[in-house]
Amino acid sequence: MPVATVFGSSAALPEANCCREAMALGAGLARRGFEVRNGGYGGVMAAVSEGARSAGGRVVGVTTMGLDARRSPNPHLTFVHTEADLFDRLRRLVRGSDLFLAFDECGPGTLNEVVLVWALRVVGEIGPAPPVILIGDQWPRLIDALHDGFSSNWTRDPATIVVPTTSAALQVIDGRFGTGTPGGGGRAD
Repeated sequence: MPVATVFGSSAALPEANCCREAMALGAGLARRGFEVRNGGYGGVMAAVSEGARSAGGRVVGVTTMGLDARRSPNPHLTFVHTEADLFDRLRRLVRGSDLFLAFDECGPGTLNEVVLVWALRVVGEIGPAPPVILIGDQWPRLIDALHDGFSSNWTRDPATIVVPTTSAALQVIDGRFGTGTPGGGGRAD
């Protein structure tokens, strides 16, 4: 089963646009046969988990011992991996993923995760195959600022795709992985 790792804010409220979009994304990924992996807590992570679970998908949350002392994993997960710290958590979130997605209504954790994926590509730790789909209107400004400020082409990676909505992200996924599911058959949204 292919794995889609979704990054997003734990602080986002359920009524936030990013949470509504995340719920739709989770459902769309599950319908396409992806295991949905995320950080396992609230906000965007809970919304994408709820969407995937409501569509019958497998949802894996990756939490940490330190954060578990302050917050609980969301109730929509089918499996929880608890790691010792954020470094191990990031390793588990990134390794074995076939696709990365991130929402722009986010905080430093989400930015850290996206930049880590970019950095791992640059040094060859993960191949160029897994696309990074950035959802929202704020990503182009950030990418332009990074590109201009660091004079680097790593922000212009062709496997990084910026889209305004979840619907657009699902269209990209269908184009990359075949219509409807990663296997090429099945139901499209």
